[in-house]
Amino acid sequence: MNGGHCYIEKSGSTFIEFCLCPADHEGEQCGIKKTCDLPCAYGECKFPYIPPSALTDLELNTDPYCFCEKGYSGVYCETPIDTCPDGKRSCYNGAECEELFHPDGRAFLTPRYKCNCEDAGNKKNPYAGLNCHIPAEKVCSLLTDKVVSFCVNGGTCKDITTVEGAHFGCHCQDGFEGDHCEFLGGSDPVENAKLASTLENGVKEVKPMVGTTAGNSTGRKRPGGIDGILLFTVVLLAFGAILGILVTIGRISRKEKAFKEAATDYKADDVVAFDGDGNKMTNISIGEDPVEGAGEII
Repeated sequence: MNGGHCYIEKSGSTFIEFCLCPADHEGEQCGIKKTCDLPCAYGECKFPYIPPSALTDLELNTDPYCFCEKGYSGVYCETPIDTCPDGKRSCYNGAECEELFHPDGRAFLTPRYKCNCEDAGNKKNPYAGLNCHIPAEKVCSLLTDKVVSFCVNGGTCKDITTVEGAHFGCHCQDGFEGDHCEFLGGSDPVENAKLASTLENGVKEVKPMVGTTAGNSTGRKRPGGIDGILLFTVVLLAFGAILGILVTIGRISRKEKAFKEAATDYKADDVVAFDGDGNKMTNISIGEDPVEGAGEII
C-alpha cells in the first residue's frame, strides 16, 4: 500500500515475502502514515520521496527534513538566506556574504563576493562550499568544542587535530580543491579574486575630467599611477629631444665663429689646422724656398 514495494528473499528452500515501505509510511503493508515532527521554524517537515523501484537500496536516507520557505535555510529553516548585493550568490545555513578586495585593500572595479562559511550550521555540524550548503562528511577534529576541521566531496583528512580551531587540510578527489575540498576545480572565489586582481592592475583606468560627474561616484578606491608614469615619460623624452637640439645648434654656431676668426687672424700663406670645433692645431709658415715636407699638415 501507499507506494510500498513487495520484496521476496530466498533463504534456502524458503521464500520470505515482506513490504519495503516509502519514507513516510510503515507497517506490514505500509498502511501506517508516519508523523513528521521536526521543529521547522520557517518551513514544513517532510519525508524524502523514494520511488518504489529504489526501495531495495538499503543505503537510502529516509529521515525527515525541513522543507524551507523562500528566503530561509538551515536544518530547521531557522536562518535567513543572505543574498549577495550582485544577486549572483546566496549564502545558506547562517553564512554571510562578504565582499572581496585586492591584497592592498582596494575594492574591485566590479565588486566581487563570497560566502563566509565560518558560522554556517552549528558547532558540531559545519557547512562548506560556494553557498555554504555542503555538510561535513569526514570530521578531522577530535575532542574539540567546535568542528572546524572536516572534508566534503569525498575528501579525506590529512591529519586529525585535537587543537581548537586547527585544520591541516584535506586530500581531495580529482576535480575538487579548497581547504575542505569544497570547490570544483577553478571555482574558488578567493583564488579567482587574486587572479582578477592581477589582471585588473594591468588595465589602465580612464579618469574623469575635472568638474564632471563621470567615473567613480561611490568613493570606491581604484587602481592608479599608470597615467602619471606615462605622462612623466613623454615629458622627459620631449625635454631630452629639445635639449639635444639646443646643444647641436650651439656647437654649429661655435664652429662658424671659430672659422671666421681664423680667417682674419692668419695670412694667406699660413697653413692652419683646426680641430672639429674650429680650435687651432698648427701654424706652419711657408718660405720662398721651402724644405721638402715642411708644408705638410701632420
